[in-house]
Amino acid sequence: LSASVYCRQEMANTSTMLGTLLATVRRTGYYQEQLAAMGALKNLADEPANMLLMTNTTDCFPTVMQISNGVYVSNLESCTEQIKLYARDTLAVWSHWMKQIASHGSPRQHQQQQQHQQQQQQDKENQDLQRQQQQ
Repeated sequence: LSASVYCRQEMANTSTMLGTLLATVRRTGYYQEQLAAMGALKNLADEPANMLLMTNTTDCFPTVMQISNGVYVSNLESCTEQIKLYARDTLAVWSHWMKQIASHGSPRQHQQQQQHQQQQQQDKENQDLQRQQQQ
């Protein structure tokens, strides 16, 4: 479900979803479940609307940081690297969204600003064309 772009925000807003995923990620010895839970967290992080919810969820950011450093990860080497990779990717995505918000506001605001600038440019070009036609 978390792989579908259309339900990521709704999933993250489900009351116990993030807590359950985090608890599963912290359960050592269940490497397949850990991998699935960390993969779901990674997918949920790809939705910019979820960043605030995820970073405000108790222990979400610290758990992902610890997972990226190998804490809570099972002893199976191949799975360990995959889980850590998912956690690092989640941190990179959060970093990307933070940078976007810091430099442009929310992604929607940035898109609206670009559209406004394009409209202004188009209006200016139309005015210049009208002036040329009047001469």
